[in-house]
Amino acid sequence: MGGLLVALLMLQRMLPLPNLLRLFDPRTVQASGAPLPLGRVVRLTRRLLGMTFRDHFCMKQAVLLFHFLRKWGYAVQLHFGVARVDDALSGHAWIDLDGEPFAEYEDPRTKYQVTYSYPPA
Repeated sequence: MGGLLVALLMLQRMLPLPNLLRLFDPRTVQASGAPLPLGRVVRLTRRLLGMTFRDHFCMKQAVLLFHFLRKWGYAVQLHFGVARVDDALSGHAWIDLDGEPFAEYEDPRTKYQVTYSYPPA
């Protein structure tokens, strides 16, 4: 996971978003499912990102979870959305697992308007 995070940090500034996400979409899928409970994968991801960034790491979390869950054969889709907060725009990234937000404290669909999804529906 650490190696993927380093790659993401380097590539996110060099590649357009669709190209970046294609790189993180695994080409091979393991039919056996996750080697760890999904809740533990989320906790490990948040711990790594929290130690590295403290907060504001939703895009990195979404891309890492997207990569691993797709690799393990789960039907996930990555979303980017925006919302107006006062006079500014706020952004958020999350994944849906089987059509529902995954690893979110509250449903982002109630606050954010989706602007881009990968893979497209």
